[in-house]
Amino acid sequence: LETIIPGVAELLGQDWLEDRLSFAQVTLATARLQQAARASAARQRKEFFAAEARPSALIIVPSSCDHTLGAVTMAALLLERGINAITMIRAKQADALQRVATHDFDAVFLSWSYPETLENAQNWIVKMRDLVEGPTRFGVGGSIFNHQPDHVVAGADLYGNEIEDAAQLCRTSFEIRTNNPQV
Repeated sequence: LETIIPGVAELLGQDWLEDRLSFAQVTLATARLQQAARASAARQRKEFFAAEARPSALIIVPSSCDHTLGAVTMAALLLERGINAITMIRAKQADALQRVATHDFDAVFLSWSYPETLENAQNWIVKMRDLVEGPTRFGVGGSIFNHQPDHVVAGADLYGNEIEDAAQLCRTSFEIRTNNPQV
C-alpha cells in the first residue's frame, strides 16, 4: 500500500495535468485505489476485536478538502502497524471537536489539502488541544505539504507525510496513557 497507492496516485495526477486522462477517469481510478485501501483496512480491523488494547488514531479530512485518498491509505497503513485508525471524511470542525472531546485517541491527524491553509490547521489543533486532558498527540499531513514541504504547524507534534513517524507518535502517546512501555 505505502508504495503502490502513492505512486499510482502521482501518475494519475500527472496524466490529468497533461490531459491524458479525464477528470472522470482520474476520479474512478482514485475510487478504486480507495477501495483497495479500505479492503486492506477491513482485513486488519478483524484482528482488533480479539486483540489486547492498542493505540488509536483519528484521521480528519475537513469538509472543504476533496482529496481523501491519503487519509484512507493512512488509516490502512496504521492498521497494518497495529494501530486502530478511523477516519472522518468531509468533517465539519464542530463534529471533529465533538469526536475528539468524547473519545480517548492517542493521536489525531489532520489530512490537509488545498484550499485549506496550514494556519487553519493550527486553529483546529488549538481548539482540539483545549478539549483533551491526556497525552493525545496531534499531527498534520496531506498534499498541502507538496507545496509547502518545510512549513511548521504551531501546536502540532508532527507535520509531514511519513507513516512511520505517525505510527510512532501514536505508540508514544499510548505508552503514556496506559503506562505500558511494551508497545
